[in-house]
Amino acid sequence: MDSSPLAVLVVDDEPAVREVLSLRIEGWGFDVTTVPDVAEAERELDRRAPDIILCDVVLPGGSGLELLKRVKRQDERLPVVMITAHGNIDAAVEAMKSGATDFLTKPLDYDVLRALLVATWSDVCQRRDTRSLDARLARHHGNDAGRRMDQRAAVG
Repeated sequence: MDSSPLAVLVVDDEPAVREVLSLRIEGWGFDVTTVPDVAEAERELDRRAPDIILCDVVLPGGSGLELLKRVKRQDERLPVVMITAHGNIDAAVEAMKSGATDFLTKPLDYDVLRALLVATWSDVCQRRDTRSLDARLARHHGNDAGRRMDQRAAVG
């Protein structure tokens, strides 16, 4: 099983929230990057793809829900968890309809967040292992096909 740490992107405009999340998530053994707004999040996404995004709903320079929709258009399998201090049913429903993996309200329940990240890490590791096996099988079958063609050419 792939043991590289889960890469978490935190998008939140509150410096204290970014700091606390960064410390906690790193303390749990994950790799974390924090950004304060949608523009920085998009730049970070261009630099490297995270394994999961934790995104505040209300952000300067754009909506977290709009960022969610853009992310899902590019990679529908990338887990995005929306977080907000302004939890209401309508926002949660819109987030889930737009493809959010989950919707958490502030103050965050860190036990719930950790369980969510651990489950995501397990899923990511399984996907990485599957891609690795698929690549090895493709190479193996490609080599077998080449050998069969060589054998047919030698016989013919």
